[in-house]
Amino acid sequence: MEKIFKNGKILTMAPGVPPAEAIAVQFGRIFKVGQNAEIERLATSETQIIDLQGQTVLPGFIDTHNHFCLYALLTDQADCRPAAGCIKGDDVIEALRAQAAKTKPGKWIMGWGYAPYLLEDKKELTRIDLDRASPKHPICLVHVSVHGAVVNSLALKKLGYTKKTPHPPGGIIYRDKNGEPNGILSESAFMNPLFFQRPSIYAQMVAEYDAQGRVEMVLRCAARYQKLGLVGVHDPFVDSLTLQTYQEAAKTGRLNFRLYSYILNQWADPLIAAGIKRGFGSEWVKIGAIKIFLDGGMSSRTAAVSKPYVFPKGAGRGILNYDQKGINQEIEKFHRAGYQISVHAQGDRALAMLLKAFQRSIDKENSLRHHIVHAGNLTSTQIEEVRDLGLYITSQPNFFSLLGDGFREAYGEERS
Repeated sequence: MEKIFKNGKILTMAPGVPPAEAIAVQFGRIFKVGQNAEIERLATSETQIIDLQGQTVLPGFIDTHNHFCLYALLTDQADCRPAAGCIKGDDVIEALRAQAAKTKPGKWIMGWGYAPYLLEDKKELTRIDLDRASPKHPICLVHVSVHGAVVNSLALKKLGYTKKTPHPPGGIIYRDKNGEPNGILSESAFMNPLFFQRPSIYAQMVAEYDAQGRVEMVLRCAARYQKLGLVGVHDPFVDSLTLQTYQEAAKTGRLNFRLYSYILNQWADPLIAAGIKRGFGSEWVKIGAIKIFLDGGMSSRTAAVSKPYVFPKGAGRGILNYDQKGINQEIEKFHRAGYQISVHAQGDRALAMLLKAFQRSIDKENSLRHHIVHAGNLTSTQIEEVRDLGLYITSQPNFFSLLGDGFREAYGEERS
């Protein structure tokens, strides 16, 4: 036996199974769980024995919705959370200014963890504010919901957004009283250039690191997660460069952290053509589900809801990236091809469309384990439909602490 952990409180989380005292490990896998005496009998002269001294052991946690690749990059960028000292709008500007001071002019800068409702002064920053941080760097300040951002004037120029630029399908370019873009972007207006266009802002920033630097960035991020008890994540969308970096990190032998990599539906046709299915890869890096974005986020007022948002006035009912026919086609396409499907849907209007699409295509057993991401506005009837279809929900309880004030502001007290 390779290793034995003894004298602990081992919680297997199996129903009706009392806590054990010891674990035996062989070939990197749990071989047996039991009491000290029976496990110690498996030891040989070469077995490493670890005395837990009464500590509790839990199964490792797997986060089923975690933007690992983005977080790995953002930890080298400006932390604009209140927890990092950004209490007011000017603090956010100062954090971005500090990042600019150590970044070559002309290179992109990102800030993360920002939302007006998290600040004491409730300051909604615009391009004019971000221009104070640096006019020589394109700046993208990502909203805490990751469904919107604020950019500065140079970034708007690089994106090609002008007074004459129409809203992109599924996105909003907000404007000042003169009709000029004010730097605030929602959904596809921000996510397309940040993630989905080629080359994306994210890909340009990651490419600033050499191959070894990218690998080290992944390994550092994995180590942070492991300290919190996480042993793996489902990364909701992974581009080709990131997937390559994950694979290179695994080759080092130092990545003892599992990365289940989702592929955006717009990028998935080469997988179908090559016959690459879910689970393809290694022990540490695997191809996961096909990811589809149906609507946006609640705190950013872009989740597709039935009743208009209460605040601000005129915020509307959110956005949809597909009509009913379009989402039907996407679900049917990937289900027939044998792929697991993961769909971002938050508002009740989007969820109604998605459930209709799943009803048309999937089997009752849901053998491919299709799931809905967030599903924050399910009605009682829709909850029953989810149950009857055998769908899974990947929910995020921490949204209440991160985004709860934004939910209440968007929906008003009564609907919240």
